[in-house]
Amino acid sequence: MIGIASAVLIAEQNQPARDQAGRTSTGLSALFSRSFWSGPAAPDIAGGIYGGFTTARDSDVILKQPNGTDMVLKDVSWNAEPRKMPPYHGFRGTWWFPPGRSLGAMADLVYIKVVANRDRVVRQSGTRDGVTVPEKEAASATFRRLEFTDGLNLLTGSVIYRMPFFGRIRPYIGFGAGLSVPHAEVQRRDISQRTFSFQWTGFAFHAFAGIEFGVTKSGSVFTEYRLSYATNKVRLVDGGTLETNIWIDHFTAGGSGYVRSAPGPAGK
Repeated sequence: MIGIASAVLIAEQNQPARDQAGRTSTGLSALFSRSFWSGPAAPDIAGGIYGGFTTARDSDVILKQPNGTDMVLKDVSWNAEPRKMPPYHGFRGTWWFPPGRSLGAMADLVYIKVVANRDRVVRQSGTRDGVTVPEKEAASATFRRLEFTDGLNLLTGSVIYRMPFFGRIRPYIGFGAGLSVPHAEVQRRDISQRTFSFQWTGFAFHAFAGIEFGVTKSGSVFTEYRLSYATNKVRLVDGGTLETNIWIDHFTAGGSGYVRSAPGPAGK
């Protein structure tokens, strides 16, 4: 009887330690599951790729050439072709600032394709080859080609903020600016010379909002809406210029992979 009583007493004395160990294990599990988003062990660097759908809004086109051409075509329509090869796509890299990894900086390169709808009748003014243009005319009366089919490429840097998480879901917003580096293809209807080259044509600006969903400790998927504005002043082979500033709506989905940042000096 004395032996049984001693065993019971020892078990009762050890119960608080087992309870504490259980609570510690549960706490560590919760911390580990949350660390993907905001804990001290949260990843710092993410690389992502995305695709989706785009539309381009109408824009004015200003054409100036040394042969007496100085004209404005109003509200030229652009066809975005996100599914034609090569399709719409982009790459991004994000660095999240500690603590919390809610505020970050993002570098982004996106490939967009736009082609002018030359059959659409537009309002216009000015002169073409020294002759006053009709008030209304299809853009095809001036252009044989007017497109950015090898990319209205935008290279931007952004500030991004992730809101408090809801389970594995985190909404985010951001804005940024950078460069417009399209491949321009411009050719007059009655002139054999053709501009066909990559150029830095101006600046780009954008704002975006999306939702990120954590799939694993090192991977997530996201969906996003972005509005971009690209300024373009294309240098033509004959010494002239073509200017147009285009708004683009992006509807995207993609995935990101996370890695830890490298340790600082002396392992800090």
